[in-house]
Amino acid sequence: MLSVCIPIYNHDVRALGKTLSRQAGKLTQEVEILLLDDASEPAIRQKNRELLKNDSIRYEELSSNVGRSKIRNVLADKAKGSHVLFMDCDTQIKTEHFLEYYIPEMKTQTVVCGGHVYGEKPEDAKYLLHWKVGTSREVKNAATRQKRPYHSFMTGNFMIDKSIMKEIRFREDLKGYGHEDTMFGYELKKNRIPVKHIDNPLLHEGLEDADSFLFKSRESIINLMKSWEMTGYDPEYARMITILENYIRYKKYKLFWPLKYAAPRVRMITERNLKGENPKMWIFDVYKLCHLHWYETK
Repeated sequence: MLSVCIPIYNHDVRALGKTLSRQAGKLTQEVEILLLDDASEPAIRQKNRELLKNDSIRYEELSSNVGRSKIRNVLADKAKGSHVLFMDCDTQIKTEHFLEYYIPEMKTQTVVCGGHVYGEKPEDAKYLLHWKVGTSREVKNAATRQKRPYHSFMTGNFMIDKSIMKEIRFREDLKGYGHEDTMFGYELKKNRIPVKHIDNPLLHEGLEDADSFLFKSRESIINLMKSWEMTGYDPEYARMITILENYIRYKKYKLFWPLKYAAPRVRMITERNLKGENPKMWIFDVYKLCHLHWYETK
C-alpha cells in the first residue's frame, strides 16, 4: 500500500484531496490518503472538513500545533502503507499520472524525489521575490538534482519506504521555520540511503509576499545555524548548503568586518531591492549572508 501523507497548516486542501482521490481510484495499487491538520485557523479547518465526506480520505486534526518536523513523524506513524509519499499542502498536481509514476519506484528501498515547479510570473510585484527565488534556485530537472542528490532534497514531494522512516526521523528538536528537510537529507546521506530524483513535479502555488518571505528567510537562517550546531558543526553538512559553505569561506578571509559599522544601511539597501519590481538574486544572497553573520555575532 502507498500512503499519501499531507501535513496541513492554514491552507485549503479540498481540491488537492479530491484530485488525489480521483487518481488513486484509477490505480490497481492500494492507496490511502491521510491529511493531518496542525491546528490551523478555524475557518480553514471548517472548509477542509468537507473531505470527511470522502470515504477514500482520512482527514484528522491536531488540537495544538506541533510544528513542521513532528507532524511529519506523526503522519509516518499513522500511515498503514509500506511506502509513504509526503506532499506539501500548498501544492497542486500537474498531471493525471502523478501517483501512477511513483508506483514502479515502490520496488526498491530508495528515497524518491519528484521535484516541483512554479506557475507563471506574478503580476503583483510583491510576490516576485518568492517566485524568482523559487524558479531560479529551486526548480531543477531530475538529471540536475541527481548530480547532488542530498543537496537537492526537499520534503514537499518525496516517497520513502516506511522501514527507513522508522530509523530516520525528522528532528523534532529543530523548532521554527526551515531546514528540517536539510537535516533529513543529511541523515539520509550519513546512513547511505540512496536518493533517486525523477521528473514528477508538483506545482507550488503558495507564493508569499516579499515581507513575509523575507521574514521566513530570516527565521530559516536561525534554524540553519541551529541545525549546523546539532551536527557538531560537521563540514559535510555545510557542504550541502551553498549559503553556509560560502559564509564559512567569506568568514575565513575576514570579508564581513565592514558589517560591524554598515549593518543597518546594508539591510535597508538590500530590502529596498528585494521588495521591488526587479529583485536581484545576488542581493538576496548578500542579504542572507549578512543575516548569518549578524546572527552569529549578536
